[in-house]
Amino acid sequence: MVDAITGNPTLCFGTSNLLTASATVTNGTLSYAWSLNGSPLGVTTATYAATAAGSYTVTATSSTGCSATSAPFVVANDASPLAGTYTIGSPASCTQFTSIANFVSQINARGISSSVILNVPAGYTETLTAGLLMTATGTASNTITIQKDGAGANPKLTAFVGTSLASSTTAIDAMWSFSGSDYITIDGIDLLDPTTNTTATTMMEVGYGFYKASATDGASNNSSDQN
Repeated sequence: MVDAITGNPTLCFGTSNLLTASATVTNGTLSYAWSLNGSPLGVTTATYAATAAGSYTVTATSSTGCSATSAPFVVANDASPLAGTYTIGSPASCTQFTSIANFVSQINARGISSSVILNVPAGYTETLTAGLLMTATGTASNTITIQKDGAGANPKLTAFVGTSLASSTTAIDAMWSFSGSDYITIDGIDLLDPTTNTTATTMMEVGYGFYKASATDGASNNSSDQN
């Protein structure tokens, strides 16, 4: 008999949840086989570190040839709105992102339910592989603050290699764009266009850019301070 799989059914971004199987057998020894959405994972231990959402099952087989499969255990990605204070660091946790890019992707997808602060440690560096686009928005009572944390050099984002000319009528190279975002404060986060971006095409045209999302949805009450 296989008992129900135990573990946390909510998976925070970039983390893993330890799932545990248990079974009883009257004769012989047990081996396990984990599956995700019906596909074997190749894991034969009683525990599995789940890094993906989906339906997990485990089949326990005794050395005498008897086997049984658990009921499905569903793991879902955390979709709850962000709220409170978060940090940049490693490893990832429910309140810590490993990059600013990851934070942006999550706040865009999940929104906020109260004021959000992202503390970025002094001296932190991150090289972008593409421009950041923030569509999440704050309000007068629920603001979004992305700020340097601690003494030392300002955190620094280094640009990707651009692909557009400033004269382009379809796209320009922007390091961090905000589309329809309101009540966002950027404090002490430096931007660098590296010396390796040497041509008019590879250079950045915009560092921080605040844009309207539509004719009726502008970007307002935002500020950026690199002091």
